[in-house]
Amino acid sequence: MPTHFNITCRAGQYNYFGSRQGNNVPVDRQVSNTVIFKTSDATEAGRTQVFGDKVGDKVTLTADQIPAGYTVISNDLTLQSDGNTQMITVTKNVEGITPFTATVRVGKSATTLYTVDGKAITSRLLGANSDWKTANKLVLNGKAYYQVATTEWVPADKVTVVSQTNENTDTNSTAEKADRKTVTTKNVDYTTL
Repeated sequence: MPTHFNITCRAGQYNYFGSRQGNNVPVDRQVSNTVIFKTSDATEAGRTQVFGDKVGDKVTLTADQIPAGYTVISNDLTLQSDGNTQMITVTKNVEGITPFTATVRVGKSATTLYTVDGKAITSRLLGANSDWKTANKLVLNGKAYYQVATTEWVPADKVTVVSQTNENTDTNSTAEKADRKTVTTKNVDYTTL
């Protein structure tokens, strides 16, 4: 008479059917994917395994599976082929960010940008004497930064606050749209290439 039993191991759960004589044949196996959590600068923050009955199944990451101190955009994943590796971008949880709507001006020298973790972004600089809108202020390890892009921060000691408002700069209802038919240029020199 055939018997059925489950075996669970690190690779997942296996269902076996067979006879008492030991002629066991695997007929069903859970799909397993490795999930690697990486930050926006491609630094690995952790790994986990997810399991499901078949490719295409939806699985939800638990709080225990997400690296401590990080957030994911969505906890939901779709299982891919067995043994596949999925990359998930995580964002470090940061305390000390407060709303701060202002315009800041870079000093006489170009300045380095930083991530929310305080790591220098070596591929970009803010130009000398340039103005930037900011919506948030971060205090990290006692040092203040202003947010000038989604993932870019400038040290407060490298800029001067030139104007500060309590209004949301993203919703200026008094701005008029440009009429492309009436746009003109004056005193423009053209250089032929």
